[in-house]
Amino acid sequence: AAHPIRLPERMITMPDQPYLVVDGVSKRFGEGAAAVAALDQVSFTLDKGQFLSILGPSGCGKTTLFNIIAGLTKPDTGSVTLKGESLLMNPGLTGYMLQRDLLLPWRTIADNIALPRTLHGVSRRKALKAASADIRACGLGSMLHRRPDELSGGQRQRAALVRTFQSGKELLLMDEPFGALDPITRLHLQELLMRLCLEKGLTVLF
Repeated sequence: AAHPIRLPERMITMPDQPYLVVDGVSKRFGEGAAAVAALDQVSFTLDKGQFLSILGPSGCGKTTLFNIIAGLTKPDTGSVTLKGESLLMNPGLTGYMLQRDLLLPWRTIADNIALPRTLHGVSRRKALKAASADIRACGLGSMLHRRPDELSGGQRQRAALVRTFQSGKELLLMDEPFGALDPITRLHLQELLMRLCLEKGLTVLF
């Protein structure tokens, strides 16, 4: 006799509420006839562990939306909650990676990677140990003593990716982090990002 297929409990348990909720978010810049509507009643939800890509031409409001979710910009209307907690003007609850790597030029790659943890009092040695698996996965092991200007664009973005992971945040905002790279490097880093985020169980808005 055939036996019914049973899914593991973790696969069939439904959350009480969506992980990230963006509800009716609008944002205008300027006044009067010259005002620009960057966002108009944007709403969506994102479940934990999902990887969601937002597509649109330059200037359509993607970065404005990310800045609102990151708690850096106040919307005119709407709300943003993460696990039921408001993110509006409440920075530091998400990881955020931009198109520019923003590595500190006077620090080594090792010091840049360790920065999110050392800012919270963790020793450099322990911070680098915690990042060791990501450093290996991103192929940076031989470059830790170098400074950013000694690396290629793709290598710097790998370092920025590892540093973003060290923030310890479960929700990552990725604002075109590989947009300035050549197509082959960009494809490779996108695949690397998806694999690492899947392994870590992270939620990504890309």
